[in-house]
Amino acid sequence: MFPALRGEPLAPAAGFGLYAETVEAASAGTAQAPSAGQAFLHPVLVPLPLDVAVMRVRLGAAGSGANYMLGIYDRAGERLTSSGLVALNSGTNALTVGPLLLQPGVYWLAVSFGNATPTVYRAVLGSGAQRPRSGYLSGAHPLPNWVDLSTLVSINQVVWLQAAEL
Repeated sequence: MFPALRGEPLAPAAGFGLYAETVEAASAGTAQAPSAGQAFLHPVLVPLPLDVAVMRVRLGAAGSGANYMLGIYDRAGERLTSSGLVALNSGTNALTVGPLLLQPGVYWLAVSFGNATPTVYRAVLGSGAQRPRSGYLSGAHPLPNWVDLSTLVSINQVVWLQAAEL
């Protein structure tokens, strides 16, 4: 139902430790982002304690003045941490959001976009394969301190987001 925690607790891969991600990076293609002011939220299952230091997102080009924000929410919709507003840079962006120790459970990785929207790397799931409660909110930039997760508009596209140890 939810993506698994990736990486090995005793053998960190590729120079960093464990990470949780919304969809495997290799399966994410480029697509247009939502309208300005919208936020994508996607659930991830964290089966082991995860000491989050950074979040990653892969972005394409956008108009001048573009900004975005990354964050992590708990099951109650409370924002636990965020990157703050960041000017858009195309490519894979790693932003400091920690330290934040996530205990085993379900969390929501989020990204919101300001006045100019970039292209984002995301996977498109087939018809009827919508992820449970994955979706977007309008008027959610910058990311609010609390969101009502029951009001997410369902989508079948999953933005590649990652929460990782260093």
